[in-house]
Amino acid sequence: SGKELRAALKRTKLSSLLSATQREQVLLCMERFQYLMNEHPEISELEINPLMVTADQAYVADVKVTLTV
Repeated sequence: SGKELRAALKRTKLSSLLSATQREQVLLCMERFQYLMNEHPEISELEINPLMVTADQAYVADVKVTLTV
């Protein structure tokens, strides 16, 4: 849920370094990654590194997806 994701982000060191807008961008990405994994149970692992966040957008430079077949 959104509350759980917000709480998880708040527990990280990163959270205090982000502006409110950047935190919202990260939360939106987390929600979309969660949705993706819920809709595709064959995805067993999703590694995002790095997730880059600017003042107005967030984007993934590299992703590793592990599928269970």
